Amino acid sequence: MRQVPVRELNQHTADVLARVEMGERIEITRNGVSVAIIEPAQPNPLGELIGSGEFRPARGELPLLATGSTVASDTAGLDAVLADRYGGERW
Repeated sequence: MRQVPVRELNQHTADVLARVEMGERIEITRNGVSVAIIEPAQPNPLGELIGSGEFRPARGELPLLATGSTVASDTAGLDAVLADRYGGERW
């Protein structure tokens, strides 16, 4: 992987990006310390499915869950379910 200082990236951005487009990974350094890696973008399978018409994204908004709901103040119902499941033994 080739190292390119930030200053060189600023002065030759198009050249560096052309090398990335050709498949090269480039490490960007500042004062000799690695700060970033630029690499070719990976294909987006979901985007390809949408583009081909094989997949359609959802439309509209999903309803919010638990809007206006409250939590029961007692646990009698839960105790009954657990007692039934574990044969009356305390879990």
